[in-house]
Amino acid sequence: MSVESIAKDTKDESFYECNICLETAQNAVVSMCGHLYCWPCLHQWLMTQPNRKLCPVCKSAVDRNKVIPLYGRNDTRREDPRDKTPPRPIPNRSEPVAEVGFGRGFRMSFDLNFPFGSLTSSLNLGEPRNAAPNRGTRVLPAEELLSKFFLYLAFILIAWLLFA
Repeated sequence: MSVESIAKDTKDESFYECNICLETAQNAVVSMCGHLYCWPCLHQWLMTQPNRKLCPVCKSAVDRNKVIPLYGRNDTRREDPRDKTPPRPIPNRSEPVAEVGFGRGFRMSFDLNFPFGSLTSSLNLGEPRNAAPNRGTRVLPAEELLSKFFLYLAFILIAWLLFA
């Protein structure tokens, strides 16, 4: 065998694929069950399922402390890839809706039971619902059109019930 063929064989062997992204593993780590991953991919996998830390391939237990970092020959990096975790994404936080007693939590609904023909009324005090939008907020034209449509439909239905 020539030196070039040996170098080519060792070069091909140095390419390890991550079992999550299926690319060449960057900052490679091996789980106790023997599966190889990029540390950023495995870290993201573990963070998306914090209650079920399982190997993506064989579903055995895997944790940050149960993976082994890989270092190749002539690798100048001697830092543990597990110490460099990707930054957490910045969440879009919306303010919670304040639920107030009878002001916004009170709702009255009327039900028509067509098979039996009885008109019933019920008060839904404990049912959670979204608060009304703040005054001055714009209503989309499609929402306004739909609201008017159902209002007119309700008027027609009531008139039909009264005059039929």
